[in-house]
Amino acid sequence: MDLLPTHEEDPWGVSGVFEVSYLSGGVLVVKTDGSNIGHFGRGEDRFDNGAGLTAELRMRLLDASPDGFQGAALSVQDGTREAKLSFYNDRIAVRDQNDERAIYTMDTRDDFHIYRLAMRQDRLHVYVDGQLVASVALQNGVSSKAVLLGDLSPEEGENFYAEIDYLAYRVDAALAPDGSPVTPGPTSVPPS
Repeated sequence: MDLLPTHEEDPWGVSGVFEVSYLSGGVLVVKTDGSNIGHFGRGEDRFDNGAGLTAELRMRLLDASPDGFQGAALSVQDGTREAKLSFYNDRIAVRDQNDERAIYTMDTRDDFHIYRLAMRQDRLHVYVDGQLVASVALQNGVSSKAVLLGDLSPEEGENFYAEIDYLAYRVDAALAPDGSPVTPGPTSVPPS
């Protein structure tokens, strides 16, 4: 697992421009504006679709666009599939690359929340604050292996403003919050 994207000993790459970017009490505050992209990224050759991966983000969204899907996003790409969470003020959207597969209604701005993606083969399980909120099939192919967080959109007004406590990932297993392995299985979406 890795630390905050700005960790001094092992910083992540930054693409684009953050209008605001500073540490406050160990929390990273970032904001994009206008049509500028601004995101953290890290290539990860150790991802293996068969073994699975786990990514976890503790974040409080301060503001996001009500439209679009890349203005505030967490993306994991394992060389075969891409799972993406799009963050909005009142919900998250679970995506298979750019195709929406599920919506979970929540207030993303009221407090810090823990978002976990557990992906193995063609299945993605999404947890919010320890609760399973979506299980979806992934179909769209990608060849890249990476983790991206931030504003991936060049569209005017699709922006990202957040406090990030941590972003961590595991390259060798898809794990539920209790540590149990997630296995590919039937698609289901628990009620929100």
